[in-house]
This record gives sequence, structure tokens and C-alpha cells, in this order.
Amino acid sequence: MTKPMSAKQKRKRKLARMRRRFFLFLLLFAAILSLLLFTPWFNIKTIEVTGNELIAKEQILEASAISEGANIFRINKRAVKKAILKIPEIDGVTISRRLPLKVRISVLETKPVLYFPYLSGYVITNEKGKVLALKDDISSLGLLNITGLEIKNAEICEKITVQDMVKFDIIIETLGVLQEKGLLDQMRSGHFDDLSDVYFYLNDGTKIIFGKTTEMEYKISVLSNVLPMVNRTEGSYIDLTTPSRTVYGTLDEEPPAETEQDPSAENTAGDSQAQSGAEDIPANAETAEAVAGTSDESAASGGEEGTNESD
Repeated sequence: MTKPMSAKQKRKRKLARMRRRFFLFLLLFAAILSLLLFTPWFNIKTIEVTGNELIAKEQILEASAISEGANIFRINKRAVKKAILKIPEIDGVTISRRLPLKVRISVLETKPVLYFPYLSGYVITNEKGKVLALKDDISSLGLLNITGLEIKNAEICEKITVQDMVKFDIIIETLGVLQEKGLLDQMRSGHFDDLSDVYFYLNDGTKIIFGKTTEMEYKISVLSNVLPMVNRTEGSYIDLTTPSRTVYGTLDEEPPAETEQDPSAENTAGDSQAQSGAEDIPANAETAEAVAGTSDESAASGGEEGTNESD
């Protein structure tokens, strides 16, 4: 008759079993790891690049340092992403494995939109202020010129550092609304030298007067409705200082900034507006269209002086 094991012996036997199982697990893990990392079964045959329009696939592949024939599991995705993001026009990167033989690189591009005077040249950025290039000549680029912002520092792939962050935030927010409304590409220059007298020029030369930076989203919304309804030429203007009473006209000189006036001064301003051929454009789109039509008829019949107003 066998002697029963003591509690201590049972513990030793249990511990020995656990050690054997752990050792077998390590052997299995090492075998699988060797299979994944050191056999040709998982060597990359295809590298796919998506989302690129501005940057050539070859440039992205060169930056990634991924090559066909490399083991798919030996890719350091974090290092690859960091390397590709050094391309200024790349704003985001996703690296994914498509087992067993394919790697996909998905990129999010950004494009040059703005330029600012900087040192003896210009800094080129996207619409959010990310620096894409430093150039001496921007005449052939067709970008939006922004004035009134003092730049302290500009480094490629980083946001510009500015003297006045409040003004910078206002500019970026305004540009974001313009882009959302599909108007940013129509802008030639934006002038923020005085935040109580902000104005833009369209590519066709029309001056867009926003005045103060309050209610910019509403003013830009009104602008998007008004633009298709007026004839825009070099020297014309759209005054959105009071967006509910938008004024359109053509002046040899800029229209005066709107200030509080006594009744006699308002009458004088009204006479000046009449002489310049300016007219009020109501916020209501249908009424604005009627006003624009009336303006065309008036111009055809001899350009009678006067203003058309509608509440």
C-alpha cells in the first residue's frame, strides 16, 4: 500500500507540472515567432499607397523605407509613420498589414493655401497655418495673401509661431468658415491689419468688406448668398459691415467705415452712396435677386442715380 503524499509533495509536483507547461509554451511561442519573422511566407509582395494626389507614390515609399521582400511583421509602424510625416504635404498617415503579403499606406494630404511675408521672403502654409515651404518668390503659386500677422518663427511641418495668438486664431477661424462655404478658393488676399476693418479681395478684384470680426460666420453666410447675384468686376465692392443691410457698388475710393452719425450725417452718407451707384442688398435671397435685376435694368437705361433699399 502506497503512502499518501504529503501536502508539501503535492505542491512540488504541481509546481513541476506548471514549469513543464510554461517551458512548452515558450517553445511553441518561439517556433511561431520564428515562422512569422524568418520564413518567406510573410515576405511583402505588394505595397499599396492610397490618398496621395500631390505627392508621388515613389516619394512616400522612399520615406517609409519599406521594400518588397521585407518581412511584414518586422515593420516598425510608428517609425514608418514618423518618417512619412516629415513630408510637409502629408498631414496624416495610417499603416496597416494585409496578411500575408501586403502593406497599405494611407495618407492624408494638405496643400499650400496661404502665404505670409516672413524675413526677406515668404512662408507658405496650409489653411491651418502648418508650414509647407519657405520661398523667396511666390508670384506663380496663386495663393491667398494674408497681411497683418507678425510671424516670430516658421519651421517646416510645424505651425507658424506668431506675435498675436488672438489675431491668429481669428484668421484661422475665418478661413475655416470660408472653406466650409466653398469661398476660400475665390479669395486673392485677406487683410487683418486692423481687426475693426477686416477686408478681402476676390480673384476678380471685388473687395469684400467685413468690418469688425464679430458675426463673421453670419457675414460669410450672407456673402455666399449674395455673390451669385451681383456683377463683380475690378473696383466693385460688397460691404458686409452690417450684414442685414449688405451694400454693393463701385467706388473709386473705398466706402467709409460705418460709424454712429447724426441724421444730417446719414443723409450726407446716403447722397454719397447714391452718387457712387451703390445699392442695398437685403439679406433675403429672393429680394436680393430682384434688386440685382433692377440694378441691371437701371444701368442699361442710362445709369440713373439713386439707391434701392428694402427692409
